[in-house]
Amino acid sequence: MYDFIYAIFNCMMPRFNFIGAKWALTMLLAIGLSTFTRAQSTTQTTSRTASSDSVIQTIDFKEIFVIGFLHNQRLLDTPGAIQTLDPADFSTQDQHSLRATLEKVSGLRFEERAPASYRIALRGSSLRAPFGIRNVKIYWNDFPLTEPTGSTFLNLLDPIQFREAEVLKGPSGSLYGAGNGGVLLFRSFPLLPVTTLSVPNTASKENTSQPNSLKRKGNQITLWQQAEIGAYGRQIFGTRILQEDSNSQVGLQWAQSQLDGYRKQSAMDRSIVEFNGRFRVPETAQTLTAHLMYSDLIYEIPGGLNATQFEDDPRQARPGNRFVLGSEDAQAGISHEAILAGVHWDWALSKKWDQKISLFGSSSSFENPFNLDYKVDNRISGGVRGLWSWESEYSNHSERSEPRFRWDTGIEYHRAAYDARNYGNNMGTVDTLNFDDRISVQQLLIFSSFQWQITPSLRLQFAQSINDLHYSIDRLFAAYGYGKTGTIDRTFDLQWVPRIGLNYRINPELTTHLSFARGFSPPTLEEIRTNEGAVNTGLEAEIGTNIEWGVRAYLFNKRWFVDGSVFYFWLNEAIVQQQTERGTLVFQNAGETIQPGAELRLEGSMWKLDYTFAGSYYPFEFKRYQTNEGVFDGKALTGVPKTQFLQQITAEFPTDIELQVSHQYQSELPLDDANTVFADAHHVVRTQLSWEHQWNPTIFTRVYLAIDNLTNSSYSLGYDTNAFGGRYYQPAAMRHGYAGIQLRWSLGVMGPG
Repeated sequence: MYDFIYAIFNCMMPRFNFIGAKWALTMLLAIGLSTFTRAQSTTQTTSRTASSDSVIQTIDFKEIFVIGFLHNQRLLDTPGAIQTLDPADFSTQDQHSLRATLEKVSGLRFEERAPASYRIALRGSSLRAPFGIRNVKIYWNDFPLTEPTGSTFLNLLDPIQFREAEVLKGPSGSLYGAGNGGVLLFRSFPLLPVTTLSVPNTASKENTSQPNSLKRKGNQITLWQQAEIGAYGRQIFGTRILQEDSNSQVGLQWAQSQLDGYRKQSAMDRSIVEFNGRFRVPETAQTLTAHLMYSDLIYEIPGGLNATQFEDDPRQARPGNRFVLGSEDAQAGISHEAILAGVHWDWALSKKWDQKISLFGSSSSFENPFNLDYKVDNRISGGVRGLWSWESEYSNHSERSEPRFRWDTGIEYHRAAYDARNYGNNMGTVDTLNFDDRISVQQLLIFSSFQWQITPSLRLQFAQSINDLHYSIDRLFAAYGYGKTGTIDRTFDLQWVPRIGLNYRINPELTTHLSFARGFSPPTLEEIRTNEGAVNTGLEAEIGTNIEWGVRAYLFNKRWFVDGSVFYFWLNEAIVQQQTERGTLVFQNAGETIQPGAELRLEGSMWKLDYTFAGSYYPFEFKRYQTNEGVFDGKALTGVPKTQFLQQITAEFPTDIELQVSHQYQSELPLDDANTVFADAHHVVRTQLSWEHQWNPTIFTRVYLAIDNLTNSSYSLGYDTNAFGGRYYQPAAMRHGYAGIQLRWSLGVMGPG
């Protein structure tokens, strides 16, 4: 039965050339959506929205709303560390990499050691991540993208797809489960506008303090086209179509990204197609959302270099020796093909009760020829997330209409099954089977949250969750030296994860928040099951505790916004990585860390200049830390820079010309636990010149030319910490440029006017 299910999913994943077919598919879908639109009768309603999905969006600080704590609320009133990114942040940055956009979030570091090889650190959370994204939870269009094992394949998504994001920093397990770093909520299509249409059972829930209304008359179809070319073989093509009215939305987008890469053995090729549909029935207060995405990703892995190799030729791939193949000989890389799907049902049951239920699933095939071996995995997973909410009558004792009490409870269950085989690598081809496993993973999260508007200025939130995780590894075959056959089960202790937060409004433009949170992060499958066949059942979950205080304020007649916080985080049972002489990664619980920090986000405008600053200061260190290599109490946390910031200035000129200059700085960071080797501090400057023009109410054009690493700095966009033989360095590209064009036009508007 298991093999039969895989066969069905494999038949659903055909490969085709997106570049050759993109214009034909665009016109075909446009005609189909246009016909669908004209067949619908339109119901006139006045709508309001908290976000728009335009290519260029002017920030209005009155409209900063977040939903990360389960309900739509003003950022100023949120009792926790959370930051947002809007469509303009994504559409005006590098369309090949997410780094320039995501690092606008203070405390977030995005690494891309090779094209499409991602690693994300929130407040130093990548200490134990030699590759991939761990210790943070990621959701895509309200569905979990993070697997129940704790790993996230964010690189399956193309940067063109991203439209909006919210980042919850610090332990958020009380609502979202495992992960001490935080939670990232991404969206590729906007939410439906909140309509002012009166529905008997939902009228009391209408947020009359929503931001500026966005009038929509009937149905509208909008088409986006984008193309970008540049150095090192960069080619990006994308198309996006969106049909929407007040109560429905149908969208389709596809993209093709290719890059030859700065280094040898660093090419990548990614193709995606994504469908999203949202349909609302106002009479019954129900909304149904369907989401489907297919991704085909191939990227090469150049490997780490030591200092001498880095200086001699930073473009070379990792060379081999008599024990291990070089990256080129091994044809090191990853081929990952996946389908992700989900449906979401939102129903306002009464004036006080509503429910949200999501069903989601994915299937993928994964191949990874590496210097040491050759992995072949087939994966299938699925689950459900449900949320039930109650709120009291709305209180109008202030300018904001808010319920005095709000209670939410929910469940998230996620299960996965893997066929995981490990072979020898014979010059990039599958060799003799080393071991063959059938793996089952089950994750359960039960959570509840209570919010109390104590006074018009004071808000209290208390949340807690119970978390359960179980691994089962059934080894069907093991060659000599790769362990024993049989089944190994590992169930982690139930984790109770509480969080309490207070938010106090000092005046309408100044608030402060204080929070206490506990978090946990169990070892991922890659940490329990090594390349050499060992299964480390002794690893325990990391346990973190965080205390935080922050301030948010509008300044100078709301032309500037500041968001600052200080925190103290301590971690027990810290999981750290080590490398064997052969290069195999092994993990162990090594002790405790103390992580005090400060973060600042500042943005605003003056004259014709817009300015953004996002910075962090992290004097993190090991409190108690012992490995086989020695005792490192008091040493700085491996791989975490003490200081990091991004600042960006955007200047507008006559004739629709805009100049954007960004500057990123990262201080030196320790590359080994003993703090004997440090990576140098570096500055990276990017500049982009663009021309944008609104030809008429329905046609918009943007053309841009950009230079990355303008100062030609030599640095690594990510490091391999504690690497055997000093292979710490993953050189980033030197000065290079790219250019592109973005087009947007309306294909038709139906309805009066």
